[in-house]
Amino acid sequence: MEVQLPTLDVTHEYWTMYFDGSIMAPRLGAGVVLISLDESRLRYAIRLHFLASNNAAEYKALTNGLCITIEFGATRLYVHGDSELVIDQVMKESSCKSPLMAAYCQEVRKLEDKFQGIELHHVPQKDNDAADFLTKLATRWDPSLSEVFINDLHESSTHVLEGLIKTHPDAKLAPGGSDPSASMTMSPADVVVLALDQTDWRAPLLAYLLEEVLPPERAEARWITRCAKTFVALGDELYK
Repeated sequence: MEVQLPTLDVTHEYWTMYFDGSIMAPRLGAGVVLISLDESRLRYAIRLHFLASNNAAEYKALTNGLCITIEFGATRLYVHGDSELVIDQVMKESSCKSPLMAAYCQEVRKLEDKFQGIELHHVPQKDNDAADFLTKLATRWDPSLSEVFINDLHESSTHVLEGLIKTHPDAKLAPGGSDPSASMTMSPADVVVLALDQTDWRAPLLAYLLEEVLPPERAEARWITRCAKTFVALGDELYK
């Protein structure tokens, strides 16, 4: 069945990108719409085969969209997304309190350097319907529609892991002062240092609420994301 996507406003001087990412239990997905100078539309539904937060899914949509745009040789780009948090963090209007978000933001800035001109703009969700449609398509794992590219990501970027280690305040240099990311292989959960004993049942909930980090075991990660909705973290204390 062919689905009509919403009409998007196009600025002819730059390429234009719309992105979106979301958790729709039990899956994550992302969507990217690229509009070239001749108004050709390229649609990508990105299936994320790993556990992450909703904000991480938004960042994955953004970074993948930037990589695709770079591959096409575009040097100027307008970016539109409905995640105010991601846009503000990248535009340095708000700080990244989580080391994981800081690492994702750092990856975006590295990609920005490859453009001669790039602008990011927050848009209301109603104005991001095309990317939202592709995100929902990705989370359903439905057969792709005509002219929709399906991308599968099976793990988070190693660049994000390296950035997480480097930006975490408790990260230590490896013996000899070398870069820890060169000799350490660990999941993001391994580099989150909490004041609590890791045998404490509150530790994984605090890791998720404070740092948006999930353990590698899918069953445990799903329990944490469900359970965390009923808690709030203030400092290193957990409240129902």
